[in-house]
Amino acid sequence: LVVESLHAAHYRLPDVPLVVDLPEVPSGLCESAAAARPVRYLAANLQAATSRRYERSLLRDAIPVTINDGDRERLATLGVESYTIPLAIDLPPEEAVYERGSIARHDVAVRLLFIGSFVHAPNRDAARWLVKRLAPELRAERVPFAMVIAGLQAPHRLRKAAGAGVTVMSDAPDLDPLYRSADIVLAPLPHGGGTKNKTLEAMAWGLPVIGTPQAFTGLPQLDGRAFVVDPLDALQVTRRIGALRDDPELRLQLGLAARQYVAAAHSPDLVDARAVALFDAVASGGGVAQAEALARADATPGS
Repeated sequence: LVVESLHAAHYRLPDVPLVVDLPEVPSGLCESAAAARPVRYLAANLQAATSRRYERSLLRDAIPVTINDGDRERLATLGVESYTIPLAIDLPPEEAVYERGSIARHDVAVRLLFIGSFVHAPNRDAARWLVKRLAPELRAERVPFAMVIAGLQAPHRLRKAAGAGVTVMSDAPDLDPLYRSADIVLAPLPHGGGTKNKTLEAMAWGLPVIGTPQAFTGLPQLDGRAFVVDPLDALQVTRRIGALRDDPELRLQLGLAARQYVAAAHSPDLVDARAVALFDAVASGGGVAQAEALARADATPGS
């Protein structure tokens, strides 16, 4: 039985193996919110403690499936063994990467992009920071820019407050033209958990991504090689944007490394193989250890 909610484990059936799809670990989300907004999310640490108790009890006899090794390790501290199936990302056409990377911006407006569903609080907070903090800093530092903020259900007040150089798009029917026309993707997420689809998609497009640590949750230590990690400091991010604006070679290097990482670690073939290994193991009465063994065997050349 495969379920997509942690609390669905309450309704498990006797002698039926239970696989829980867990794209985000609730205790991790609570801890991230508490660290980012100690006053605003005052109860988050208490909620994290409650979540850890539920995770420990509900997942004890199940097979949780996480989307990154960081979440797998988090569950391991609770005594819960889990299995990782990363997000699958299709690589866009390669020609856009080289075409974009050869252009130096200099006095031309650097093209900045943020994409995210505004249903989720971290994306709403990030968009507000872009409009209220980063855009004014870019203007004050005289960095020519054109920023696009796009996502599902963009709030009207955000569109109204956008200001010069900022375009807010709600429910764009096709994101490909936005990625093709961008120089840098921004991901100033104040909190959150799980691996971010939007971060991986931008990396797959061969774009340099500037973001907070929360934007790269679950990714390996590739800061400065495949993406750039900065805190929510508007002046620091403005200076980073200015440096990348005038350095097309560095933008290209970051973008190519990002794309190579996504191709190696998030290919649909890899994801399919790990999913098949898990279900083959469960079907034969095994669990996580057996699934890992099958996945390793499948990845071995000539197997």
